[in-house]
Amino acid sequence: MKRKILVVDDDRDIVASLTRVLQMEGYDVTGETNPITALKIIKNDNFLIVVSDIQMPEMRGTELLRQIKEFNGMIQVIIITGFVTIDNILSCLSLGANDCFFKPFKDKSELISAVKTASGKLERWEQIINNLVRMKAE
Repeated sequence: MKRKILVVDDDRDIVASLTRVLQMEGYDVTGETNPITALKIIKNDNFLIVVSDIQMPEMRGTELLRQIKEFNGMIQVIIITGFVTIDNILSCLSLGANDCFFKPFKDKSELISAVKTASGKLERWEQIINNLVRMKAE
């Protein structure tokens, strides 16, 4: 099942590029340059995969990640950043990010692979939940 993906980055060119690449893979992709608006979109729609930058002026990506996980821990968040520090990476890891990629991208195939992995993880959890619901109904 191809998932709905939200790409969040304050750089419109990166949003456009990643949106295009992921759409070519068959995903339903929405791009957003404002993380505050992105959080509203996540809360009002069924996005279970988010690709987000860390450094954004309206809200840091680590704060967006924290709020996403508080809202719905099942949402898979992949971090992208051009501002690489140990603190950023460790914060993202401790807040539950699935993966982290550094900008500029040399090859977007690794990001595509991470999205496929996140989608597979969601599919597995959905199978477990569906099995439990079926067992309870029997």
